[in-house]
Amino acid sequence: MLALALASASFAQQAPPPLPGTYYSAKDYDVPPWPFNPDPNLAAVEIEPGIFVVDDTAVPDTPEQTAARAARQAAAQQAALIDPRVAAEAARQAREATWARNREKHLPSLHQGLVLENGAIQSFRALKEKKREDLQTRAVEIGARQRREKQEAEAWAQRNNIDVRTKLPDGGSAELMGISGGVPSVYITYNEDAADTVSTDELWPGGATGLDLTGAGTTLGIWDGGDVLLTHQEFDSGAGTRVTDRDGVSPLGISGHGTHVAGTLVAEGQDAAAQGMSYEATLDAYDWDVDVGEMADAAAEDDLRISNHSYGPQAGWGFLPVGGQNFWAWYGNTTLSQVESYLFGFYDGNSRDIDTTVYHAIHYLPIWAAANERGGAGQGPANQPVGHYAWNGIQWVAVFDQVRPNDGDADGFDTLVPQGVAKNILTIGSAHDIVGGYEIPADVVASDFSSFGPTDDGRIKPDLVGNGEVVRSTESAANDAYDNRSGTSMAAPNVAGSLNLLIQRQAQLYGTDHPLWASTLKALAIHTADEAGAFAGPDYRHGWGLLNTRRAAELIDANFQSGSLAHLKEVVLMDGEYIEFPVVSDGSQPLRVTICWTDPAGEPPALAVDPADLMLVNDLDLRIIRDTTTHQPWVLNPANRNAAATTGDNIRDNVEQVHIASPTAGGYLVRVTHKNNLVDDTGAVSLQNVSIAISGNAAQFAPTLRITSADMTGPDEMTLAWPAVVGLTYQVQYTADVGTVNWINTGPEIDATRDLVAVAVSAPSTEEKRFYRVIVVE
Repeated sequence: MLALALASASFAQQAPPPLPGTYYSAKDYDVPPWPFNPDPNLAAVEIEPGIFVVDDTAVPDTPEQTAARAARQAAAQQAALIDPRVAAEAARQAREATWARNREKHLPSLHQGLVLENGAIQSFRALKEKKREDLQTRAVEIGARQRREKQEAEAWAQRNNIDVRTKLPDGGSAELMGISGGVPSVYITYNEDAADTVSTDELWPGGATGLDLTGAGTTLGIWDGGDVLLTHQEFDSGAGTRVTDRDGVSPLGISGHGTHVAGTLVAEGQDAAAQGMSYEATLDAYDWDVDVGEMADAAAEDDLRISNHSYGPQAGWGFLPVGGQNFWAWYGNTTLSQVESYLFGFYDGNSRDIDTTVYHAIHYLPIWAAANERGGAGQGPANQPVGHYAWNGIQWVAVFDQVRPNDGDADGFDTLVPQGVAKNILTIGSAHDIVGGYEIPADVVASDFSSFGPTDDGRIKPDLVGNGEVVRSTESAANDAYDNRSGTSMAAPNVAGSLNLLIQRQAQLYGTDHPLWASTLKALAIHTADEAGAFAGPDYRHGWGLLNTRRAAELIDANFQSGSLAHLKEVVLMDGEYIEFPVVSDGSQPLRVTICWTDPAGEPPALAVDPADLMLVNDLDLRIIRDTTTHQPWVLNPANRNAAATTGDNIRDNVEQVHIASPTAGGYLVRVTHKNNLVDDTGAVSLQNVSIAISGNAAQFAPTLRITSADMTGPDEMTLAWPAVVGLTYQVQYTADVGTVNWINTGPEIDATRDLVAVAVSAPSTEEKRFYRVIVVE
């Protein structure tokens, strides 16, 4: 029966072979039988159905047969002298020793199944549904908190004769949203007064890639200060508007800024110079009030995949509207510092809520403008001291004798505001337009106004840069109005609309039921970015470089064509496990691997200027290994912000990249491990979704899906093994009759983290037979 179980396990994927019978030797009936007659010339007698005895008594013995028979007889005589109890114990020890050897054999490739919530979750589909339910709950909680904070802030403003909303000197909008960390939080739009630069035009019809992507069939989201002009000819050319106002009339009215941003996302192109990146997509438009709560709801209820946010809170120098007039104000906390606003680089409650939303919304990636604090938005009065308002931790006070520098540290670093500090979003800085497209790193010139990193804990931000200089787009003055604007407000939709084309391409290749994880879309954008800056690797000015939409789309296509997830992998990493797989380089181009994961939200530190508390929760480690050489990822030193990136152990970022500029042809091993326990956003031990992008490798064929090993590893346990594709999800099933379709799951789904998967399954000794198979879970 044991042999039958093993054979069934090994070949259950194939049609069962014919069983001609079982043949015993007449001379040596105690040796294992043959599945066929070894000599058709010898007579065979069927003693039971399918059981035969071969008459080989007249065949002379070979020397080996004589020796083997003598050995068996001697063993039988010796066994007759042994106490049966001793024999039973010896047999038990022998079985357990065999099980132990088999367990040791399979240990390097042994995988845990996906089991969470005390066994209630055993599939990735169930996990996604649980996260969606959690997100719905958090949407209600965050939305209610934002509404309460807004009401409290408006009541405070009324008591202090502060205007709730106003127009800024640069034409942008400002609105009081709450009191954050004791300081009034006033959202402002990122004004500072495209497609060719980031290669998006090469994906459009007539472009060099031949992909003909337009955004058709996709929906983006926009949150902004005020409403979009829905009737603009770029959104409504007669067949009805493609922009939907999802939250009613904004108190700020129709916004030129919001209309301009919307055009960069989806303008049809009646004015060819103003054509949006996803010019046939639809757009769901929201006012920035209760933004994070609405974002969570849109991701949970509407399956929103990507959204644009070209705004953030005032920090450092800004304006305070009082009685209809704008007065100079300094947004910081004078009890912490008189000259540096703690808000720059600070991970606050807004950062946490955004990260929480994306952690639960597996497929949703917000794109956030980095801010313009190195430009006019961060410049204080020209001649100081000058009268202005400052927050003393309790209230606004008039100050007349304090001199404060322009925003930011030396060379413009440390000018990011809290939303752009969030870990799980894509934070976008601005670069000059590159007419004709990118050629060399020196082509990428950061805009004079674009905010730089790092975050207070030294993470790499912004993530990328896009074209934010003199961008022509729709305006709200009339249905046929256009204007040129600059700012990270313009760079963010340049990136968001471009990435939406990658969402469209993924759906074309894999279907709408297999969208990219948010961390995969982020990894893809970072991995394929054009190098920027004076040195190789990331920096605190440009992040990982300039978006290259064409290269990102080509990597999606190459991954699909490989049939083996050669270039993009989405892997579920269980606590205590690791990811490992081989790649092959032909030595002709750089070998690059990038990992990205949506990390549980961090806990905001106590109010301070530049607190170094690490916000990373699950610390993963990427390495590429060849022989005795281990290649480590890029790291930046926040204490030396102008220095070139080096390599080492990255303890800060939820993005890591290893780049081998001149690899030796041959095989390499990619390995991803983790420090400490993997936890979820409640602190409970859990799993971590990991996105992996690989380029410079030669795609290998996917192995044939077939169980190649089956060994007993316990009294009622068998361990099955098969060659796997890392990133695919598998399910082991069993049945007692291969002639039926009644296949039963042996346990939870298994996500392959190595290229050989071993799984322990139940093999009850009380059952006469059991057949196993393994399938890929779609």
